[in-house]
Amino acid sequence: MADSPDCGHRDTHTSSGQPGERFPLTATSTWTVDWEVTGGGADSGQLTEIRTSTVGVRVGELQVVS
Repeated sequence: MADSPDCGHRDTHTSSGQPGERFPLTATSTWTVDWEVTGGGADSGQLTEIRTSTVGVRVGELQVVS
């Protein structure tokens, strides 16, 4: 499989020696909503919501699979 150009990652070493023996992983999602009132109103707009979460990921062993 090919690496994802915008969200892929390939570990090349374990998380041993990292703080808490974990790599920090942060994911961010962005939602953009266009809205409008139907049936008589002229109101419309755009709402953008951004959510970010961070967790620690432990990588204890790496193996090559071919």
